[in-house]
Amino acid sequence: MTEQFDEFEATLRLAAEKGNAEAQYELGVMNVRGRDHLEGMRWLLLAAKQNYVAAQYDLGRVYAHRVSMGSGAFEQGYVPDHAEALKWLRLAANNGQTEARKIITELETPTPDDELHEWLDELRTEANKDDQSAQRELGLHFCEVKPQDYICAYLWISLAAAQGDKRAIKAGETIKQRMTSAQIAAAQKLAHEWKPNASSRP
Repeated sequence: MTEQFDEFEATLRLAAEKGNAEAQYELGVMNVRGRDHLEGMRWLLLAAKQNYVAAQYDLGRVYAHRVSMGSGAFEQGYVPDHAEALKWLRLAANNGQTEARKIITELETPTPDDELHEWLDELRTEANKDDQSAQRELGLHFCEVKPQDYICAYLWISLAAAQGDKRAIKAGETIKQRMTSAQIAAAQKLAHEWKPNASSRP
């Protein structure tokens, strides 16, 4: 049985090396799901570049981590790649692969985590511009996450309080009661050393 498989693989490889897109695709799938992920990706990519729709679709699915892969994938440093997944899935969809459209929709639909990270990035940008309300909200966020980060919370709350933000002043008093002396000292040091991000100013 093994001998027959080796013969089949050798025939497939010969056709793939001659540029046969179907053979490249089959060889790619075999390797991605088997022992050599990088070799599999190489063959899938060659077939996909020849506009072989199944290869475009499966390449997108691999990048999106939507296909079963051999353990060798992770040993060889595989990580999902959202942008590459969308690139190949869109090509497959444009070539009539209807299932690709479903995955694209899923990948492009924001998750609660995506929205949270986007909100935090915007908040951090404004806080670094010395916006007191953003500093206050960022500080409060660090109190609510699990586990709480009281040092970061107190840093941002104290910066807002220093600008006279009444809610921050009140919140700072509450947070301080939950902190150790070492945490308070660390937060105060960070606040003392903090400078607005001049490059972020309007």
